[in-house]
Amino acid sequence: MGLFDIFKKNKSTNNNNDKNESSKDTNNSITESNFEDTKKRIEKQDKQILQFKKAEEYAKNGKVEKAIDILERIMYEEGLVINGVRWPFILYDIYYKNKMYDKCWQYLNFVLNNFPEHKGKVRERQAKVLKAEKKYKNALILKLSALLIKNKEREYSPSKDKIEKELNIYIKKAKLLDKKNKILKLYDKYQNTNNFNESKLRKDFNNIIN
Repeated sequence: MGLFDIFKKNKSTNNNNDKNESSKDTNNSITESNFEDTKKRIEKQDKQILQFKKAEEYAKNGKVEKAIDILERIMYEEGLVINGVRWPFILYDIYYKNKMYDKCWQYLNFVLNNFPEHKGKVRERQAKVLKAEKKYKNALILKLSALLIKNKEREYSPSKDKIEKELNIYIKKAKLLDKKNKILKLYDKYQNTNNFNESKLRKDFNNIIN
């Protein structure tokens, strides 16, 4: 091996070492960046949880407007950063308990658009609002939708008796006891269908009650 060959070998070794060091620096930089991002996210989550608890305490003590101000700022302006099913519906609960039904509708539509994974829960709460507004037939169709969606998403798998009991409350309010068996059969039909379609359900429902 000549002197020139030795020089080439040393140069190649140095280049490889430089690349390795550069790669290590890049990986360390990414790791540090990820750590900082995670740290900031956790801090923001902790801050939001405290704000939610503060709002709930306000609501509990009758300071409803203060509670709503905090929660509307989080949901509409900051954006929810906490994981979990409970958090998106705390503001709705306060609206509903204080009979702010127009606010309920506005907010539930917002949740449906921004958290589509909660569609079954949104339909459940929309049914409750309609029931409170004494729009019982519309409440019943949304209750049907809610049960079917939650069942399809495997969030809720009650017995047939439990389903009947839940629907029966709405059926009685809608004065459709004479249509009860057909309505329960309608639920069974869509429960056993892979492609659940709310528009078709509503059409079939209207054919039963009209």
